[in-house]
Amino acid sequence: MRMIDFGIMRRAIGPLLLVFVLVSSANVANATRYAFFTIQTTTSVRSPTVTLQPGTAGSSTISNGVYAAVTVSSAMPQFYVTITLKNSQGSATSSPFQVLIQPDPSLYSTHEATNLGNIRFCADTFCTVTFYSWLEGCGASSPYGSCSTSSTSAAFWIRLTSSIAAGGGVLTIYMAFLTTTSNFDGNVAGESPTLSSTYAQFDNGANVFNFYDNFAGTSGPSSSLWTTSYFGSAGTFATNNMLTITCAAHSAYNAAVVEKTALTTPEVAEADLASQTGNQFTDVGEGSAWDATANGVANNGYTISWNGQSSAQFDRFWVDTAGTRTMLNTTAAGSIPNFPSGVWHVSWYATGHEEARDGVGNPGAFVQRDSTVSMPSTYVMVIGEASSSGASGTISVQWARMRSTPPNDVMPSVSLGGIAPAANGLILTFTNLGSTSWLANLAVVTTANTARLNNLTISFKNPNSKQIVLGASVPNQNSGPQVTLAATSTTSIVMGVTVSSSGTTTVNIGLKIQSPPSPGVASVYCYDVIALTVN
Repeated sequence: MRMIDFGIMRRAIGPLLLVFVLVSSANVANATRYAFFTIQTTTSVRSPTVTLQPGTAGSSTISNGVYAAVTVSSAMPQFYVTITLKNSQGSATSSPFQVLIQPDPSLYSTHEATNLGNIRFCADTFCTVTFYSWLEGCGASSPYGSCSTSSTSAAFWIRLTSSIAAGGGVLTIYMAFLTTTSNFDGNVAGESPTLSSTYAQFDNGANVFNFYDNFAGTSGPSSSLWTTSYFGSAGTFATNNMLTITCAAHSAYNAAVVEKTALTTPEVAEADLASQTGNQFTDVGEGSAWDATANGVANNGYTISWNGQSSAQFDRFWVDTAGTRTMLNTTAAGSIPNFPSGVWHVSWYATGHEEARDGVGNPGAFVQRDSTVSMPSTYVMVIGEASSSGASGTISVQWARMRSTPPNDVMPSVSLGGIAPAANGLILTFTNLGSTSWLANLAVVTTANTARLNNLTISFKNPNSKQIVLGASVPNQNSGPQVTLAATSTTSIVMGVTVSSSGTTTVNIGLKIQSPPSPGVASVYCYDVIALTVN
C-alpha cells in the first residue's frame, strides 16, 4: 500500500487511504496548537455497483472512494460570534463596502489576545473566507484610543465583498477568535498605525478602504497619491509618521493643501487630525477642485473647518460654488474649548444632502439644502491649512481615507449574537449519486501516540451526527456515528484537534458507506480509511 503525505491521496492495491498532515507552528512543549482543514477539490462517490467482500478497515477492496486535496493551517478559529447586518434603506449597499462593527471586547476577554489581534471577520464559521478588517481603536466614540480585553467598545472596519439588499436586506458574517497568542497579520487583519509599538506595523488600511494613506516614513507625501499646492507664501509638506502642513505668514490669504484626485462619487472623506497650531483655518473637504482664492476650501464642494481665532464660530461647514462661499452650519465659540482633534468627516452623496463632523462630532447633523452644487463624476479630497489673518500655522494629520457612502448615509444596523464554539475543520465531502439511500458510519480503527492530544472531534455534517469526542489516549471504537444519506444528497466529515506538545500522532478513521439491501440482493458497501497524522 503506497501513501504520499501532505494531503496527496493515491489509489492503491487494497484500501483507499487519505492522508492529512497537520504541521504545528512551533515545537515548544506544552504549547497549544490548532488544526484547520480546508477543502480544495472533491470528486463524488458513486453508488457501489458490485458486491464487495466484507472486511475491516485496512483490508477491504475499494472500488469507489473520495478524492480530496487538503491544505492545513495552524490558525483554526476556536470561538465565534454571529453578526447580523441589516440594511433598512431604499437602496443596496455598494460592493465593496466598508461597514463599522463595534463589539464589546470585555464580553469575550477570555478568548482575546491582549491587543485584540486574534480577531478575524469571516463569511462562515469555518473562516475559510476572511474579510479584510482594520481596528481603528477602542472607546465610546472617536477619537479612539488603545485596546485591551477590558475595553467596552472597539471600532472595526470590515470590507464586505458583496452588497446588502435594500429594504431590510440581511447579511450574516462571523467574528472569529483565533488562539490568544495570535496577532494581526497586517494583511487580512490590521489596525490603526498608532496602535502598534512600531508605527503602522500592522496597518492594512490600504486593503480595507477605497483610498488610504498613513503618511509613514519621512520622504514627504507620496506624489502618486497626493498633489501639493499653496497660495500666497510657499507652504511646506513633511511626513514623519504623520503629515504636517505648514502655512507660512502672509499679508493676505494664505493656504497650503494636499489633494487626492480622481475619486469617484459617492464616497466619504475622512482624516485623523492630530494637532493644530496658529490662528488658522484647518480644512477637510471634497469637491471638483481646490479653490486657492478661498482659504483652501473645495471648489464646487463642501468643507468643514475649524477657526482657531477667537471669533464667534469655531466649527464651520461651508459650501463653495464657483468661488462663492456660504456657511451652512456653525458651532458657537466656547462649545469646543480646544482644537477638536480626531476624525474629521465630510459626506456628500446627493445634491443638497451633505454631512460634516469635526473630531468630536460637531456639528454632527445632516445639512439638507436646496443647493445648486451637483456632484461631479470624479472629485478631489482636500486637506489643508489656511489663513486670512496673515499668521502662520500648522496642522498634523495621522491618516486619511475614502470609504463607500452607506445608502442615504445610514450605516446598516449591527446585531451580535452570543459566543459559540467554532465549527471543526471540513476535511472531505461526498455525494450519494445513487437512487437509494446510503448508510455512512465512522469508526476509529487504530491509534498511535495519542497522549499529546487534548481532544479530537469527528462528526458528519448535514445531516449532523453524534460526534466522536476523543481525549488523550484516544480509544479505538469499532462503531461510531451513523447517518442516512438520502439519494442525490451530500454530506461532509468535519474534525478538529488540539495538541499540547511536540511529536507525531496517527489516528486511522474508518469510513464505511453502505447501500441498504434490496429484496434478494445482498448489502454492498465500500470501506475507506482516513489516516490523520498530527505532527
